[in-house]
Amino acid sequence: MEIIFHADAAKRFNDLGADLRGRVRVIKSSPPVSTSSYSPHPVGRIEAGDVIGPITTAERICDGLGNEVGRVWRMGNESVGLIDDAYQEAKKIASALEKTGPLRERVQVQFLVDEICLWLQGLLEQGSGESLVAYLSRRCEQAIRDYEIWVPLFRVHGRETFSIGKVAFRNISSPMMERFFTQQGKPPLPEAARHHQERLRSQLQDHLAACVTVTAEKKAAQAFARARAEDAIALLRFLSPANWVLGMQSYCLPLGRERIEIPVELTVEDGAIREISRAAIENGPVFWDLDADSAKFPKLLDLLHALASDQANDFRQQLYDALLLYSRNSITLNPADKLVFVLVSLESLLLRDSNEPITKNIAERIAFLIGTSVDDRRRIIKDVDETYRLRSKFIHHGRSIEESEVVERFLEHAWHSFHAMLQYIDSVPTKAALLEALENRKLS
Repeated sequence: MEIIFHADAAKRFNDLGADLRGRVRVIKSSPPVSTSSYSPHPVGRIEAGDVIGPITTAERICDGLGNEVGRVWRMGNESVGLIDDAYQEAKKIASALEKTGPLRERVQVQFLVDEICLWLQGLLEQGSGESLVAYLSRRCEQAIRDYEIWVPLFRVHGRETFSIGKVAFRNISSPMMERFFTQQGKPPLPEAARHHQERLRSQLQDHLAACVTVTAEKKAAQAFARARAEDAIALLRFLSPANWVLGMQSYCLPLGRERIEIPVELTVEDGAIREISRAAIENGPVFWDLDADSAKFPKLLDLLHALASDQANDFRQQLYDALLLYSRNSITLNPADKLVFVLVSLESLLLRDSNEPITKNIAERIAFLIGTSVDDRRRIIKDVDETYRLRSKFIHHGRSIEESEVVERFLEHAWHSFHAMLQYIDSVPTKAALLEALENRKLS
């Protein structure tokens, strides 16, 4: 990918780079800080033969909160680098570069900071006459390429390939796994490594993955793919039963972020450990057969795909944002938190502004959005009123079975409300138009 900066921008960044060169200074080492000693048990050892390729290091200076405030490298017998204001200036240059047309959504600030420091190092050590912009253009051209990145989901199974926006969901097939894990010419693995490999394969094979194609530097591509996949996965959770049921949470998240709690308890007698217990706490089905739930709601995935593909008008954008917020209710177990995500997302779409009475308007608009008869609408209004009344009580754990039943009915109404609003994405241009249509329905 060819990187070309506008001449004026190139001159400005080259001037900033020249100024930054003059701010590199000798950094004196601080005496090591004493820390408490502890004795962790090593899992294994990495020998010289286990290292593939050259080892590169970067010495970073961090403040007490872990924020990087300086970068240091060796030059001769001295440590030199950028620290404090000089390092912040390098980050400002990197941030400005990242926003330019040739690099926008192609690289991240950290990549540019690393490359600026390498440019300075080459400039000072080897007397390189290459300008900052010429160096960065060359390095970015080398680093930026097309990447197809698959983000595996935790224990979500589905045979059908489908898309939500620019994210395609595909099955990680057995042949794919076989080709990767049994490549020809590989030496036999030690038993521990083979066991780890089999465990990894078990987590991946025949599960769904969110697949994203990105043109960027590799780490930026991974970050962009991860962010796009997370939004698409959030919309996918709209099909999960966890949206309807208190005490259930969805584990439909990228692999490694599934939020399963695995507490560990030691049973001790007379100062000696007799037993170590380690068991997962699962708040609902861990494995999700998506094909079964998608079959219950034909065309729902198509609606989600249409919405994620285009937020060109006000209503589409507001509904998309509200659904991303709503989806967070399905991955939380606490009833109060679940209600907050559901209520706030509904209020963002069904209230004109903060001056409107909340409960009355939300209840009536949900009733006329999904109610099919007068009695049906009366029941919906009653459930919404009761839920708002009970909301503060759900902060505590002393709720009754009857109260839980009311809230679960409300959760069902909320889900059907969003489902109904998805039907309007091609006919309603703005949120105001939706609210006007509901008001007209009340008066008809």
